[in-house]
Amino acid sequence: MNAIEGLNHLDIYYQAANNWDDAPNVANGASDLFYKILGDKGKHTRAIFGVERLPRNMCVGITATFTIK
Repeated sequence: MNAIEGLNHLDIYYQAANNWDDAPNVANGASDLFYKILGDKGKHTRAIFGVERLPRNMCVGITATFTIK
């Protein structure tokens, strides 16, 4: 982890459903985890996308962009 200068951005994809609107809670959990692990280096921007389906029927997918030394 010493090579990580910072987390820049998260893209969070979730399988959307008409009766479910807790995506921000899932995104908050991911953001909080990165911040807990990386401290100030874990501060980032993010985007949340509801999609019809993810590969292998996963419910959440995350793409992270880091700055590395």
